[in-house]
Amino acid sequence: MPDRVRHLVAPELPAALGADRAAAVLARLQAGGILAGVESACLPEAAAGYAPGPHCAQALAEPRDARAVERLQRLPVNGVLVRSGRMVYHGSALGSAGCPHCGKPLAIAGDPRWFDAVEQWLLIGEDADEGLLLCTGCTLLAPVTSWPCEPAVGFGCLGLSFWNWPPLAPEFVAGLEALIGAPLIEVGD
Repeated sequence: MPDRVRHLVAPELPAALGADRAAAVLARLQAGGILAGVESACLPEAAAGYAPGPHCAQALAEPRDARAVERLQRLPVNGVLVRSGRMVYHGSALGSAGCPHCGKPLAIAGDPRWFDAVEQWLLIGEDADEGLLLCTGCTLLAPVTSWPCEPAVGFGCLGLSFWNWPPLAPEFVAGLEALIGAPLIEVGD
């Protein structure tokens, strides 16, 4: 079975707050035993991340499902990565985006203009937020971040990536939102 990743992304968090809020989230998750206190090779290709801690069940939608918790803890790829800085988060497949003005669909994987706009968004300074994309239907420009995507794509300056974790509890996500001071969206498989 292929590895699956679920991202929580804070698209409204200003870039200047990303690093501090990421550190606060990591500290809270480690202090609560949701994540291990030290990094280990628990991400794809043996990259370093934070493995589930002894109290990881508190983050799950079904905390009493002992089998799911045991399965998560014994998987070789089961880590969490907390990142700050401009990033784009998506699942295993890229689908389509729709123009925010007219709704004309754009096949993401087959259109290099999408990737050019994403690259522009990734590389611009903290005070800017646009990687403009031209719609071939209505010929209007719009920031790539405003194009609704299916499946969802998240643009943000803070993100948490959960590898092979069961569904997360809404209360857990709400607690992270309160700590971060911004809403989170879920993106991924």
